[in-house]
Amino acid sequence: MASEIRYTPEYMLVYCIIGIIHGMLFSYFSTILSTIEKIWSQIAGNSLVYSGNEISQVFFLLALPFMGLVRKRTLFMGYPSCSQDLGYFSVEPSYDAEALKEPLCTSNSTVHSSCSSFEEEAASHLRTKWIGISFIFIGIFLHGIGASFYNTLGIPYIDDNSEKSNSPMALSFVITAKMADERVSQQVTGEPGFDETDDRWIGAWWLGFYIFGPILIVVAPLLILFPERLPTKDSEEGEDKTPDFVIETPQSTAEWFQLTKTLFIAFLFGFIGFITFLPKFIKFNFRKSSSASGIAGGLSTSFPLPSEYSPRGGSLALWCVISDCIGIFFFVGIVFIGCNSITTSSCHCSQSDYQPVCSIDGTLQFASPCFAGCTSVDKGGSPDGKKSYGNCSCVSGGKESFPLLTNNSSSFSGEVVSKYCEDPSCASHFVMFMALLGIFGIIGSSTRIPNLILSLRAIDPRDKASALTLTISLLSLFAFLPATVVFGAIIDMTCEVWETKECSQVESNCLVYNNGRMRLYAGLFMAFFICVQVVFDCLVWYHTKDLVLYDESEESKETDTKTEISS
Repeated sequence: MASEIRYTPEYMLVYCIIGIIHGMLFSYFSTILSTIEKIWSQIAGNSLVYSGNEISQVFFLLALPFMGLVRKRTLFMGYPSCSQDLGYFSVEPSYDAEALKEPLCTSNSTVHSSCSSFEEEAASHLRTKWIGISFIFIGIFLHGIGASFYNTLGIPYIDDNSEKSNSPMALSFVITAKMADERVSQQVTGEPGFDETDDRWIGAWWLGFYIFGPILIVVAPLLILFPERLPTKDSEEGEDKTPDFVIETPQSTAEWFQLTKTLFIAFLFGFIGFITFLPKFIKFNFRKSSSASGIAGGLSTSFPLPSEYSPRGGSLALWCVISDCIGIFFFVGIVFIGCNSITTSSCHCSQSDYQPVCSIDGTLQFASPCFAGCTSVDKGGSPDGKKSYGNCSCVSGGKESFPLLTNNSSSFSGEVVSKYCEDPSCASHFVMFMALLGIFGIIGSSTRIPNLILSLRAIDPRDKASALTLTISLLSLFAFLPATVVFGAIIDMTCEVWETKECSQVESNCLVYNNGRMRLYAGLFMAFFICVQVVFDCLVWYHTKDLVLYDESEESKETDTKTEISS
């Protein structure tokens, strides 16, 4: 039998690495969402495939009666984390790019010559679509199983093997590691640097699974080597250290527990949908690639506070209320920050072609040369090597047709260039949005440890794993599962131009959104649910004012130690 590893730092290192990989995969799924839509024409109705993680966690509720029987938690964390890798290697990477066509403006709509066999083409596309989506669903479903065991058993394991005064710091390292995933995973999904100007470009979107999967296979089995109880200083000195801290809740453990469930459901129902579609939100509202949406975490500045000052439960709950109020102002504010929408025209344009073009003066953005009213291709191209189009009626009449979108420039030559417009005001709006998002991210993430500590201290220590199992299942059922579907439907409500298959005219993914409406719907949607959260946060604060978070014997021991050192 392999010797057991019996040191807390090594366990924290292994556990944090697995947490980073889990978080990377969640962020990775969100980042490649627009690519999945482009390949398999996935719209809100099909976004249930992304709910595979939540579906598996709902079924995880069936494991609740057996949580108290688990005698070696590290064993049940290691094996499921290994098994979830199977889904990552089953992702279908194949995608056939269509032949490049010049989407010019014509007087009448025409039927493509190859449309005679469109029924056979549609059947083949549908079959390929569902095979690919099924593989992705399996991967996400297995990921949910592994993540459920990892969280419901791993968090209590850390808390049980840490001093109560040091537990917030230990848990903060875990949460920080999970939050650090986002920047790394989105670097993997970044632009490769060649041919990305072609809007048919898909890229190796599946490559991340083959990077993260092997790392998890190597690291996850190490969890099995750790014992059920890590040695502490007290145990080495022969003392039986069984945590028995005071819980001062008025008949309220069950009541507070239910309030907490309602609180998180209200908040996460809105937030999970927003964070899932955040790369798409940034891409269309600020004309940025999804790889530019990495958000730096700032958790380390706030997490040391609980262990340093040993606050009461009411103080932490009050900070959560303040954080909620700041979040409301943020989401109301983003309604007014963004770029102009892409312009369309009355030409008979195929909605199967999306090749963004910009007017020469950089003031008008169109979905394709056809929507700009262009009838010819400039063989010479633009000075910077981009493809250009001429005789564009919507550009030459831009000042009259689009007075709100143009500047005082008079250089309307009726030409467009194949690129996104570089609008200085759009760039400044993006900087403002990212600054606000960064501030909200720091403040919002600082409430994760307080909420977790309150949850762990308001219940009997023996019920930690069962409580977290119930929490994850309820949140998955009432928040995570419906949130992506509802928020996806809200985003689709703002679509102005749907891509349609050239022959079958079946709608697939959206090409052009009304950015103003998207910001309005998304901002008010989030603000409403955070307002609901504020109400329940206040109730949590009322019921946890006297909740003791730390073992008083430990605090007195630490005080005596500090006194001896100072003397």
